Amino acid sequence: MTDKMKTALREALLDGERILSYRQTAGQRYYITNRRALTLRPDGAVFAMQRANVGEARLYRLDCGGAALSLGSMLLAEKGRQLRRRANHPMEASDYAITGMVFYRPENAEAALRLLEER
Repeated sequence: MTDKMKTALREALLDGERILSYRQTAGQRYYITNRRALTLRPDGAVFAMQRANVGEARLYRLDCGGAALSLGSMLLAEKGRQLRRRANHPMEASDYAITGMVFYRPENAEAALRLLEER
């Protein structure tokens, strides 16, 4: 892991770009560690949510195939386009802490959900 990536993970830099496309979400990578759920975007932006803040996680079947994994009870009511939007722009609290994020069409959505439920 490069110094740049370490810095990005520590700081959980947020990108202000608001233009979404399927192409952006398709290139994202998702990770779950013992402390955080992470999204790494192709443009280098990194989003990190503390696992203690996940609360609830839910799996949504998508009309286009695959699934979306919603993390955080604040996002449970969002569906459709909002899921893809939250995959690129996680929900933040006033202190910039991530309070909700979406893993959009991850390869192993069911396994990720089981891992999050283990805590």
